[in-house]
Amino acid sequence: MFRLCVLCSALIAIGAVQVAGQHQAAEPASFATQAQSSVTRGTTTMTLGWEYRSDTSVYRFENSSSFDTSILVPHFFQQAYDAGNQWIVARARYRAFGRWLETEGGFAFWGTGLGDDYDTFFQPDGDTIVYGTTAVTSLSGFRVGQRANLGTALGFTGRIGYVYRRDRSEFRPSDSITRHSKPPSESRFFNTARETTISAVQEAQFGVMRTVSSAGRWHLVTGVDVSPLTLARLTTILPDKYPGQDIVFIAKGLSLAPSLRFTITRGVVAMGVSANYVHTWPYGSANQFTRDWFDIGAFVGWSDGP
Repeated sequence: MFRLCVLCSALIAIGAVQVAGQHQAAEPASFATQAQSSVTRGTTTMTLGWEYRSDTSVYRFENSSSFDTSILVPHFFQQAYDAGNQWIVARARYRAFGRWLETEGGFAFWGTGLGDDYDTFFQPDGDTIVYGTTAVTSLSGFRVGQRANLGTALGFTGRIGYVYRRDRSEFRPSDSITRHSKPPSESRFFNTARETTISAVQEAQFGVMRTVSSAGRWHLVTGVDVSPLTLARLTTILPDKYPGQDIVFIAKGLSLAPSLRFTITRGVVAMGVSANYVHTWPYGSANQFTRDWFDIGAFVGWSDGP
């Protein structure tokens, strides 16, 4: 995906040069002015949009625990979520403190997804026990972000940003499974115990973007952001099993996020489409957070000029 983003930027740059060459004789000054303004002057915009996000994430943590033993044994647990949902997202682009800034905020519709929560225990007698459930989950979430442009060189603009996202999943009653490897066996029971998990992810981003426009009629912005310190905090709440006690684990990772945003401006009305992709890799094996997230969306709003 990173190579794809670089390739898109290269193609956009070539296309911009070709368009400039075609119009050079008729309007060399006007096109140059528009190209410069799209990068250095910019426009203030406020938009409201809808996005559909395909979203999967996995947490995996290793620690010592016990299952029907008096001593702690090697153990890991893994929680996986399929949390695709529809979002409402508001964005504002404006100039403050001598820089172009962008603020965004969004929330997910109440929806349903699928969640796994399994524990694996390695018993002293050689038995491996897997205990857990796969259940329908009730989903909710919100996301906020802030970015600031740093400067432009060779047609590329550097930027920094911060993104915070919080998702809540409530497991609905479902079958719980207990599997043994020695001797092989499996048992099930219908589990009505309450379980809620909260995933809170913070990202400090560094990125570049490139803007191409055509005489103020449209703008195409491609970019890629890297978060070398993605901090993911998983909180598991089991009020029936551990009343008043939250189970918290933290994982760190590296995130890469290519993006594309196409805007058409007609007077003070701005409208367009967007696409974003995010992938997160874990740094270690003991505490892991991985994520794949892709969204497409459409938006409409206000602009103060081309």
